[in-house]
Amino acid sequence: RGYVVDGCVADNATHYLKSSECLIECAPGFSAGTPESDVPAGRCEVEGGFFRMVGCQEAQCSVPDPPQAGYVYDESCGSGGGLVPLVQCRVSCAPGYFGVAQVQCLVTGGPFEGTNCFENRCNPPLDALERGYNMTNCAVAD
Repeated sequence: RGYVVDGCVADNATHYLKSSECLIECAPGFSAGTPESDVPAGRCEVEGGFFRMVGCQEAQCSVPDPPQAGYVYDESCGSGGGLVPLVQCRVSCAPGYFGVAQVQCLVTGGPFEGTNCFENRCNPPLDALERGYNMTNCAVAD
C-alpha cells in the first residue's frame, strides 16, 4: 500500500528482483519524504527476503484558503488549516460547475487541489433580443 512498482525483471536463475532495476513511485494519495528516506525505494535487507518499502507516506493537506473556485470541500477535509489525509477528503463540483470532482494532495502540508470540475457554458436563447435581453457584452466560449 502506498507504492507503485514497475519495470522489475526477475533474474532467470533465482527469480529474485533487484531493487535497482525497479521503478518505485508513490501511489496516488501518497507523497515522497519520510524520516527513513527522501525518495521511494525498496530495501532488500536479507537475501531471498522481501523488499521493505520506504519513502512514501500518506499525503496530508489542508483546505485551500481562499477556497478554489468551482469546488466544495466536505467537512471531512478539515478546517482551520489542519492537515488531513487525502483519502479522507471528499470534494464535489460547486453550483454552476459540472464534472466528476476529484481531489489531489500534491505536496504534504500544502493545500488540497480539486480537479475535473468545469464552469457551465450555455448558449443564449435564440429569442433573447426579441424578449428584451441585451447580449452585447457576452463573450463566446472557446
